Amino acid sequence: MARIDHIPRIYISMLVTVATAHKAMQEAADGQLVQPTSTLARLRRQDIFSFRIRAIREVNQRLSLQDTQTSDSTLMCVLCLLMCTIQQSTYSDWRLHLEGAREIIKLRGGLKQIASENHYFRPLFVIYVVIDVLSATTTSTQHPKMPAAVSMALQYWEAAPNMFQANLAISAPCPEELFQSIILINYLRTIVHRPTMQARRWAGTRMVLDKIQSFNIPQWAARMQKFRGWKRSGESVEFEDDASPPRTLSSSSEWSSSQTSPADDQHEMSTMDTDSPTTTNPSPRSQGPDLWLDVGLLYHCGVLLYAIQTLLLDVDEDKSFLLGDSASARHWSSRDELGIQQEILQLHQATHETLLDTLRPVFSDHETAREVGKLVFFPAFMCGMGVSGCVLAADVEANIAKQSLVSTGLELMGQACGTLAPICAAEEVRTKWALEAREQKKVRWDDYFAARPDFTFGF
Repeated sequence: MARIDHIPRIYISMLVTVATAHKAMQEAADGQLVQPTSTLARLRRQDIFSFRIRAIREVNQRLSLQDTQTSDSTLMCVLCLLMCTIQQSTYSDWRLHLEGAREIIKLRGGLKQIASENHYFRPLFVIYVVIDVLSATTTSTQHPKMPAAVSMALQYWEAAPNMFQANLAISAPCPEELFQSIILINYLRTIVHRPTMQARRWAGTRMVLDKIQSFNIPQWAARMQKFRGWKRSGESVEFEDDASPPRTLSSSSEWSSSQTSPADDQHEMSTMDTDSPTTTNPSPRSQGPDLWLDVGLLYHCGVLLYAIQTLLLDVDEDKSFLLGDSASARHWSSRDELGIQQEILQLHQATHETLLDTLRPVFSDHETAREVGKLVFFPAFMCGMGVSGCVLAADVEANIAKQSLVSTGLELMGQACGTLAPICAAEEVRTKWALEAREQKKVRWDDYFAARPDFTFGF
């Protein structure tokens, strides 16, 4: 951190704010927190509020001065304020801080320029990138900030070598290939209603579905056994005994396209047996390769659900375009429109069932929620959004049980991990279920978030 111009005291205060809120929530989960009306609880809330107000005032002052408005320390404070805000509420003014950071980054010449000047900024940038990309998944394509977000995200992999591998070092270890897929899905969502872009969208949809379905979970889990975190230089993450360079966007795409048929250990969601070893429910405190198999499986399912829902189920059009090239066609056995539609629905259902089954220990056991839940916020939220609020009469009882498991599970994750993000996510999915039950139909992803306040589920 020696190369950062100046670390203001308020930055430390914000870290204290985050830590205080985190500790208070975990104590509440452990049954140690005193009553909300007690003097200690009241003082805690006052301290958190006071730190936040001071932070906002100081950041605003720094932004108003020519010499400090785009400095390292100002950007660092804005990013920390963004994290602090999301931790305390996913419905608050987090987007103001996100867009403020985006503007500073643009004025500084972009992420690539700043990262080249100071390697020690990269961990903070990784958190910013993850928040930016994942918050776009819950943003309507009609939102005024969405075009800038997806445009900037398409340039992220140019910011630094192996940029997306650094996700593994924070509490959102989304595999590199799948994180790239989320970025592409966000972009493809924005061109759904642009007829002149139809050919590009179809080609992009085929590519992203092939990329997701070709993702090799066991191979990724084995590689994660060698993960050692950030290098001392802060330049990138490192793996133990890794002689070959980490995969980049181009090399991972080549790897995916070279898979002419699934290998023995290749995970294919369309034909998955949910009783296979890779989908076995992990026991509490699961360690070793099983943990990373589960994490890889959860992100695979979560990203695939997001793609199917937003790019296929929500778009009224003939789905035969999925057979447009051999790489995409190999994932579908049908060769007619009706058959493909049925396969899409079956794939969505099988993927959601696998996701829910794998999350069950996280949703049910406090220790597992504490140790694993913090790694899988995104898949957990996608699981909740995949539960319907409108089902056939014969399925009502089973669906209510699913809703209860997911909503209480998200709340458990929030308490165990010391953050309000999953708790707010539980409220969000309940709102979606209630809307579908009231209207007696499934709501489209984009329509739902267009009518909601700005929401992000944390990181």
